Amino acid sequence: LNHLTFIYDLRWKGRDAWPLVRARLAHDRGEPFDTSQLGQTFPEMGAPSVSFNSSDNPFSWSIFEAYGAYPAVNDRHVTEFFPERFPQGQYHGKTLGVDVYSLEATTSGGDERYAAMRAQALGEQPLDEGVFRRTVGEHEQLLSIIASIRTDAQRVYAANVPNLRAVPNLPEDAPVEVPCVATSGGMRPMQLTDFPDALAAIITRKLTATRLTVQAALTGDRNLFTEALLADGCIADRDAAARLRDELLEVQKQYLPSFFDAT
Repeated sequence: LNHLTFIYDLRWKGRDAWPLVRARLAHDRGEPFDTSQLGQTFPEMGAPSVSFNSSDNPFSWSIFEAYGAYPAVNDRHVTEFFPERFPQGQYHGKTLGVDVYSLEATTSGGDERYAAMRAQALGEQPLDEGVFRRTVGEHEQLLSIIASIRTDAQRVYAANVPNLRAVPNLPEDAPVEVPCVATSGGMRPMQLTDFPDALAAIITRKLTATRLTVQAALTGDRNLFTEALLADGCIADRDAAARLRDELLEVQKQYLPSFFDAT
């Protein structure tokens, strides 16, 4: 599942670095934490960044405290996988999709970027030279991946690939986002044999909802579609789920004729 990823092992030069994280978390919250051993364990570490604050991603840190693993994509993406945790979309005094991670703002922002790129591609606007001043990030990884495959450099990237037992406690045929080695033979997923069962259960639940949705679409089974909505966790009331199902299908009627009688 793209973006439902976790950092569950964090090391600095081979040493467990989670104590550093817990110390910083306690510091940001004004809570006591024994830091006497950190200077001895990590003598080369400099002063902590002042630009980071744990309050920026409160839900992700709650997941960390519960499972000892941190959602790699922060609150902006991971909240979408836990709708049952946010009744009526309530999120720390705000509403998801409205005044935080706004659906309209995200859509309009994407439309604006697409329009600008299209205009540049057609020569209607000059190329945006600002892209050459960007910091290193995923926007340039495609070229890096191709170079690593071409030269067999065997660099590691996060990629979506078929599981094929890379994560033993997830379905073999499931697509997973895992660290992969870019080799001359293609993207090779790394074996994560120590992936925690508790985290695998979270991902498996979402995979189940996806499978039910696909099966319902292929068979035109409305009841199964209702079960998919309930399994996803976005809604708990079966009658409400049935109404939502019918509204969604009506809007997509031309693409999903199997849900409607031929007459």
